Amino acid sequence: MVSQNGRELSGQLGLWFRDLREDRLKRRSLTQRFYAEHFTDKTSGDGCSIALTARPLRA
Repeated sequence: MVSQNGRELSGQLGLWFRDLREDRLKRRSLTQRFYAEHFTDKTSGDGCSIALTARPLRA
């Protein structure tokens, strides 16, 4: 998942990683995002799966 310019990671990934670190990432929100029309626009729709891992940030 890259931004529209194809040069950087999607901002959405950063939000998901943050929510995962803070134990706030919900499966339902991921599922809703995957099936949102604007999320799958210009895709075949067959790649709606993702594995996320994150660890706490060091202070």
